[in-house]
Amino acid sequence: MKLVAIIFIVFALAIVPSYQDVVSASDACNQIGEYYRQGCSGLVAALLGRSWKQASAYRRGGAIGSNGRYSALTSGTIVGFPGHVAVYIGNDACNCMFVDVQGPQKNARCLQSYGSQTVYRYNY
Repeated sequence: MKLVAIIFIVFALAIVPSYQDVVSASDACNQIGEYYRQGCSGLVAALLGRSWKQASAYRRGGAIGSNGRYSALTSGTIVGFPGHVAVYIGNDACNCMFVDVQGPQKNARCLQSYGSQTVYRYNY
């Protein structure tokens, strides 16, 4: 009976979604200049260690700011806005506010602001 209970618990843990909202900021910085066929979501999938399809399931959290004024976040927090996702660095690891990929078949880049675009915390 104990074995059945253990198997059930392991199975249940395997199918319960586990959301993550922070990745390694230094790993994100190391991706600057790297090519991503799937664009911004490909970057985040790689940093999460998941397939692109697995990383497409996310939950949008609260707004963190705009116009270069962003709430205090942990360096490496996954952020975005409708149609886009990036990693907040906060100038900690590579003198960037964000690391992102502008679109499909582009290279990762360092970015200081998204201008007036409201940015949200994302959980994958």
